[in-house]
Amino acid sequence: MSGYHFGCVYIKNSIPFEDVRLTPPSPAEVNNRDQLAGIMVFDQWLNNSDRGTMNVILERLGNGSYCIHMIDHGRCFPGGYQWTTQSLNNEPAYNFQWPFYKWVYTILNDTEELTSYIDKIVDLPNEKIYEVMTSIPDEWNVSTEERDALYHFLLKQKKTCQIS
Repeated sequence: MSGYHFGCVYIKNSIPFEDVRLTPPSPAEVNNRDQLAGIMVFDQWLNNSDRGTMNVILERLGNGSYCIHMIDHGRCFPGGYQWTTQSLNNEPAYNFQWPFYKWVYTILNDTEELTSYIDKIVDLPNEKIYEVMTSIPDEWNVSTEERDALYHFLLKQKKTCQIS
């Protein structure tokens, strides 16, 4: 079939977090532990309402440790799959009590890890966010009005970036 298609990298030797939820890896077994706070902060900035146990992938590395990967960003922004310019005005819902986030909290050294990622978002130039909005492919059928609303949503989230 002609036209645009979506593809993603297949991660060999991986399992969903769900498979280890009851006995998750220890901090020493997580190769990229320093990035876990970033996953949480990124999800909250975009208001990802779907960071469940099936869309975090643990890649088993040769030394027995894991590399954590986040996948599936389909339900970001207020309104999820069907976000609109109107739904972006809704109050975001933060979900810190989900099993993956609870596990991450147990292996963070301190809240400074979260703060460092919050600072990265706050320091992200608005112009860069705007560039991303203008680079959305036309084939995605995102109108100029929707791009503008999404841009303003991200700026508002950036201003109020906080961990409750």
